[in-house]
Amino acid sequence: MGDTRQRQAPAAPRLLEHAAWADEALLVAVQRATQVAPRALREYLHILGAAETWLARIEGRSPTAAVWPDAADVDAGRLRERVAAGYSALLAGFGSRSQRRTVCYTNSAGASFTDGVEDVLLHVALHGQYHRGKVNAFLRAAGAHPQPTDYIAFVRGAPGATQAHDGGGAAAASAAPPLARAGIDTVRLAPVTMANRGDLDDIEPGEPDRYLVHSNWYWHQVSLERPHVAFRLVHEADGDAAVGMVAYGARYRDRDLTVRAEGDAEIHHLVIDHRQQGRGVGRAVAALVLSQLRELPACRRVVVAIHPDNHRSQAFFAALGARTIDERNYDGDPMYAFEDGNDRAN
Repeated sequence: MGDTRQRQAPAAPRLLEHAAWADEALLVAVQRATQVAPRALREYLHILGAAETWLARIEGRSPTAAVWPDAADVDAGRLRERVAAGYSALLAGFGSRSQRRTVCYTNSAGASFTDGVEDVLLHVALHGQYHRGKVNAFLRAAGAHPQPTDYIAFVRGAPGATQAHDGGGAAAASAAPPLARAGIDTVRLAPVTMANRGDLDDIEPGEPDRYLVHSNWYWHQVSLERPHVAFRLVHEADGDAAVGMVAYGARYRDRDLTVRAEGDAEIHHLVIDHRQQGRGVGRAVAALVLSQLRELPACRRVVVAIHPDNHRSQAFFAALGARTIDERNYDGDPMYAFEDGNDRAN
């Protein structure tokens, strides 16, 4: 039947026009949430850095930005404008001859390739949209407002249908209590001391979840014996009373907690007192802990094990972006993972 691509209008120009529109729209949301969602900015800069790197390869020059730019060294707004202008100039002369061009390059992992220009441009568009989804996931996890960048919204000039959920998957974000929208700066984590250790007895998730999780004292004791596991009481930023607790750190493969799973970090125990639930506290704590764990140099993903009957926790972590994986912990509980997925070899 032959190569139908030669008889069709090229898709790359249209998709790259969408990319420029999406990056401009997403920049506003990222800049508003930089303080509470630094991972979102890092991911956003990667979109621009990778796009600039591919443009430099096509043009036969050195890139002006790294594949993973450092936020301290780069002005996101200026980089976005430079990348958009570069692709706009490239697409201005795009035609059948450009489609058949090839580009030879060495990627960031040191491997050499030769690819068609149109394939490279399609990769840039698809790669960017994948990472825009991750940017929005980081924004949502931090309690900030995501910015939908659907292609159909670009075509229509109007947003597509969206539905946002809180940490329990029950209510729209626009109707969430203030704490749920405020993000990680609304909570603080405090160590257990002789003065506050009595709070461990007062905090419980309520029925029936209390029978589906380890005791608070268990994970406190683990943290004393295992320096790679942190145990913290949860307070609202302006409050003195503990409203929950969280244990997190290294993941262990065995019941005795002696064999560490390299590359994995884990949220072991997250309990918000049943009298404080429904206000976004758990969501803010999870976002804060995720941001801390993901900064660990050896952390490739963060996992959480959930009792198969604990449906509320399953829905909560799923709403934050965790996905089921084909693994179980030492108790046989299903595991969920927040995959980092940094594709460092662009």
